[in-house]
Amino acid sequence: MILSNRNSLSRTPVIALAILLISLVPRCLNLGKEPLESRGFRETQTAYTVKIFLQEGVSVLNYKTPVLGKPYTIPFEFPVYQLTAWAVVKLTGLSADQACLVTSIGYYLLAACFLYLICLQYFKNSGFALTAITVFAFLPINMIYSSAVLIESCAVCFSLAFIYYYIYFLKYQQTDRKKAGWYCLLSIVIGSLAILIKATTAYVYLLVALVITLQHWYTYYRKGKNIAGGLGEVWKAQQSYVLQYLLIGGIQLLVLIIWVKHCDTLKAQSVFSVFTTSANLNKWNYGTWHQKFSLLSWKTIYHRFFSTYIPFFALPACLFPYTWKKIAASPRLQPAILSVIIAGISIFTFVRLYVVHDYYSYAIMPLFVFTISFILFDGYWPLLKSFSRWGQLAAVVIAILLLACQLFYKKSNFNYTYLTELLPPVKPDSAATVELRIAKEIEKRSSAKDAVLVTDFDWSPPLFILQ
Repeated sequence: MILSNRNSLSRTPVIALAILLISLVPRCLNLGKEPLESRGFRETQTAYTVKIFLQEGVSVLNYKTPVLGKPYTIPFEFPVYQLTAWAVVKLTGLSADQACLVTSIGYYLLAACFLYLICLQYFKNSGFALTAITVFAFLPINMIYSSAVLIESCAVCFSLAFIYYYIYFLKYQQTDRKKAGWYCLLSIVIGSLAILIKATTAYVYLLVALVITLQHWYTYYRKGKNIAGGLGEVWKAQQSYVLQYLLIGGIQLLVLIIWVKHCDTLKAQSVFSVFTTSANLNKWNYGTWHQKFSLLSWKTIYHRFFSTYIPFFALPACLFPYTWKKIAASPRLQPAILSVIIAGISIFTFVRLYVVHDYYSYAIMPLFVFTISFILFDGYWPLLKSFSRWGQLAAVVIAILLLACQLFYKKSNFNYTYLTELLPPVKPDSAATVELRIAKEIEKRSSAKDAVLVTDFDWSPPLFILQ
């Protein structure tokens, strides 16, 4: 049965908690594994900084990432994730790898909670909020990257937290200036941390905040467009919304500029790392105009999203077109469309990153969660209510089977095989096996005091793990 705001709101958090606990089962299969899979260079790079924190002490501004030679300082993100993993090791005694996995899963849980709270606050419907948290929990791409040694969950968590507090800032702007001031401060602090952790992720949610601001302003415009003075009078009354968004976003960008300049100074210290400065990475990060408009780029992205990550969730639009009559009348239609547009703008801006690195897609998954949940809740749910109890049970079973099929659909494309992907490779002709053998030989023939210079291995994980 559908959950109404009045009768079932008290039960909603319990159901949401149960969904999150169930979602932990597949994610916990990663615990105890070493980051040796296809994203090993990025995962090992992240975990190794945690290891250095434990061995040499915490250095927030000048932390080491020993992949390009001395002085080993090539900071990209502000190390919130690494500091959290370091704290987990100190509190629990886990290894650095295990602590990183626990940290990723922990940030995933927090991100899911903020997503759930945003849905409750923005859409005012507990049933939709439960749908959204379920989709977020079991999308295959989220299951992969929320349990990997990557900063993605951390970045998404802080970005969603920024949106949550920003919505409250707008809510109290007219009724309680003191509360609005505190939420404004929270938005600035959390948003600044989000942009320091991963600017390409925070950028997505700055766009979301802009859209929410414009929607808020337009709502007042529609209510007062017939008042004396017209649009100009409305603008005078509501201009603070836009101006304060510019203030909040401007402070975040200023913080980012200061951090980037600091990082560039450190990276320029060595001929080995100078190519990682922002000036040298701009073309890589943004891609060329040719790449932005290349059909091949968008074909790759389309295939990744709709043939690998979310193929079965597109079924409602294909199988039940008549439900679109009801969907078109839903108050959630506009946010769903805007979410897809914002995701498209984000991909267009950083097209090269989205084409080359599949884990960048995790940043915009909450936007697709809104759209997918909208189709499921406003499309499937009215249809499901018209079935008998046995029909509803059959529909649920079919949905579970479709989800199970999706989890293993083209597993070679998104590497969703926990028990084989994360174990050391065993094929004799595997390049990773060669690297693993070399690493073991280095380990046998060297001591902790020795320095070993390794080149042409593309930051190979075994060469770090076995030191």
